[in-house]
Amino acid sequence: MCCFPADEIPDFHVLIDIPEHDRNQIYRLFKIRFKLWAGDELDAEDQSYWDSARAQVPDYPVFHRVHISDEDRAAQTAAEEGTLAGFEAQFAGADKVTVNDDGRFSATFDLTKDERHHFGSVF
Repeated sequence: MCCFPADEIPDFHVLIDIPEHDRNQIYRLFKIRFKLWAGDELDAEDQSYWDSARAQVPDYPVFHRVHISDEDRAAQTAAEEGTLAGFEAQFAGADKVTVNDDGRFSATFDLTKDERHHFGSVF
């Protein structure tokens, strides 16, 4: 990964074994840090969450890299653009894509639409 030292993100197998609620709390820290990297001001809820988590685990490396270099910022932007392009390609044929407030998404594909069109002219 471009911008994450190995000590910031738990090993993938460890991460997926963490209960979903706890894993989402870790993801939230990264989401907040992305805002900091972008120079965005945190709303009161995010600031409170960040401060509370930092007070509980002050040595966690995510709290020590709140500013990044221009080179890392460019790599982060490239990674985001690549990810978005991948999602766009993956869901290009979807009939409906929904993104929940928690960041989860779902896509609906009508696999019978071509079949109905094809057979519709026969009947």
